[in-house]
Amino acid sequence: MNKKFEEILTKKYPSLYQDINGSKRNSIICWDFQCQDGWLPLIETLSELIVDCSINIS
Repeated sequence: MNKKFEEILTKKYPSLYQDINGSKRNSIICWDFQCQDGWLPLIETLSELIVDCSINIS
């Protein structure tokens, strides 16, 4: 995925993507987003749903 789109996701959903580009030992998303740009709308929608659900559970 293009770096501009990755930046949008990491800034909009920091609780999900705070460790992007982190150490392979400490991060589950240390390899960036390994998909084409066309996946952005789906990833953004799912990210929003996950964050909303986690807020409702807390």
